[in-house]
Amino acid sequence: MKKRVIFTLMFFVVILLLNAESTESNESDAPTMNAKDYNNRGVEHYNKGDYDSAIDDYNQAIKIAPKYADAYYNRALSYYNKEDYDSAITDYNQAIGLSPKFADAYYNRALAYYYKIDYDSAIADYSEAIKLNPKYTNAYYNRGLAYYYKRDYDSAIADYSKAIKLNPSFANAYYNRGLTYYQKGDYKKAKVDYKKVLKIDPNNTKVIDNLNNIK
Repeated sequence: MKKRVIFTLMFFVVILLLNAESTESNESDAPTMNAKDYNNRGVEHYNKGDYDSAIDDYNQAIKIAPKYADAYYNRALSYYNKEDYDSAITDYNQAIGLSPKFADAYYNRALAYYYKIDYDSAIADYSEAIKLNPKYTNAYYNRGLAYYYKRDYDSAIADYSKAIKLNPSFANAYYNRGLTYYQKGDYKKAKVDYKKVLKIDPNNTKVIDNLNNIK
């Protein structure tokens, strides 16, 4: 009898926000605020979910310091959270142009490409982030997602495996690797990975259902 399993990928796309830079804020005396002050206040707005106000402050920071890579990067994060992926990519481009070894900018630009269904560009950016930071667990994981949607299951499995090697408790990586093994028809390895998920997250009903369906 043909096995029937309904799958949903587990997503784990982390946005990395730069820390506010060390400088005293002059919020009560706006004319004396410098670029770092605006950037810091923008981070505060971002953390409150007020992305429009954050963007306004990053605009001011960039107006004062046009080569302020961190401000472009942080503004891109705000655009991303507003689902304005094109504006986010434009700002990540600026940040990377000013700071070519900015691994987090490549990583987050990849997220924007991913949600634009541009998997090739996402993979290229995750690869660059990994080149700059070979222990970038989330970059391996997310690149695995992009490979999965391109139906390059072997590459997806390789990336999930690398993420697991770097973080042996990464339940979502086990889950997605199990899903990918299933798509390849390797039910035995799929079950092994699902059981590993349950050791980490015993109440994961999605995994329990999948295991029951492939017995």
